[in-house]
This record gives sequence, structure tokens and C-alpha cells, in this order.
Amino acid sequence: MFDNADTKLIGMIHLPPSIGYSSSPGEEAIIAKALTDLSTLEGSGFDGVLIENDNDQPHQISVTKKVRESFKRVVKRVVEQSRISVGMELIYDMRATVDIAAKVGCDFVRLDVFVDAMETKWGIVPPSAGEIGKMRRSIGSKLKIITDVHVKHAKMVAYRSLSESTVDSISHGSDGIVVTGDWTGIAPNM
Repeated sequence: MFDNADTKLIGMIHLPPSIGYSSSPGEEAIIAKALTDLSTLEGSGFDGVLIENDNDQPHQISVTKKVRESFKRVVKRVVEQSRISVGMELIYDMRATVDIAAKVGCDFVRLDVFVDAMETKWGIVPPSAGEIGKMRRSIGSKLKIITDVHVKHAKMVAYRSLSESTVDSISHGSDGIVVTGDWTGIAPNM
């Protein structure tokens, strides 16, 4: 998907709350919504989809085994049905994101914290670049890794410029960079 310079359009599949959250509609309902969203995005000409668990509130720095296993089954169903590229992210759990994505055959992942420690309202999320690099080598996957720099809804523990974080991300193997503002809908400070 990311091998040429053409613009690619990636649509979001925001899942309902996961199994283990009191507001979860149940796994079958989560799968049904994901497949409906996939069909809509494919029919609208999107090149890929990114599946996220943003409705799992409050977020967890490392998700539970129950959430991981359910998310894995949901994403696997999307991958099996998809005619376009599929990516995923378990917010604030970079290790689980890469592990599941490689196992179910995703094309790419988004990692919201990669080279800079970030403080969120749920706690501090440590950088993951070293660990993710080792995982990537050990699994031998062709999985593309798209990483955020200065991710929204968080603040850096130790400030670095956007340029420094971007160069560091690329040097640690990021295949693409996501730049957001401090909050959804707010442009980044360049």
C-alpha cells in the first residue's frame, strides 16, 4: 500500500467498546459494525482501513488479555473479508498492536507512541521504538509501521522538536509519520 508516491486514502473503523468494558455491545456486534464500516469504506473508494479501539474508555496503557484476544478475532474477520489494505492500533499498547497485526495478516499498524515518552490522563506511555524494532526483526514480518510524532491528547515528558522526533522515528524504522495537533481538529504547530 505504501510502496509508491501516490496519495492513499485510509478510512477509520472505530470499534465500539471492547469486551471487558461495561458498555460493550458484545463481540458479534463489534464484528458486525467493523464489517459494515469496511464495506462502506471499500465501496467509497478507500485504499485501506485502520481499525482502532478509541471507544475503550478509559484507555489502558497496556490492554488486558480479554481485550487483546477479542480485538484479534475482530481484526482477523476484517482482514479475511477485506479487498483493501488493513491496519490496526490498540491505543497505547504498541507491543500488542504489532503482535496481533503480524498474526492476523494486517498490512500496517499505527503506533501512537514510538520515540518519545508521552504523558496522558491515563498515565505515562514509554517510548516503544527499541522493543518494536526487536519484535519486527524476530517475527520477520513485512508489516509497515506508521508512527505518530507529538501525538494528540498527550504531552511530551521531555520536549523535543517535531524535526528531532521525526528523524528519530525514521531512524528507528518508521515507514510513515503521522503528525497531528494537540487535540482532534487542531492543526499541529509547525
